[in-house]
Amino acid sequence: MKKTPLRRVSKKRQRELREYTKLRKEYLGEHETCEVCEHRKATDIHHKGTPGGVKRGSNLNNVDTWLAVCRTCHEEIEMNKSWARTKGYLA
Repeated sequence: MKKTPLRRVSKKRQRELREYTKLRKEYLGEHETCEVCEHRKATDIHHKGTPGGVKRGSNLNNVDTWLAVCRTCHEEIEMNKSWARTKGYLA
């Protein structure tokens, strides 16, 4: 009996990721400068999340939770979560 390999990503998630790619490009086109340092070119999307413990990944395409950030600021947010929470960069 031949076994069918499991998909790495579900069809639903594939659709979400295609939409994310489109939205990300548009968002970075509208927000060219880092929203944290306001100096460097924004290259990343940081997902702030939402209060109340919404399931991780469910806000992938919710632009209301996005920040356009440079790589340096994105790393700072991820490495210094207490600072990021006080600044409103994390929920």
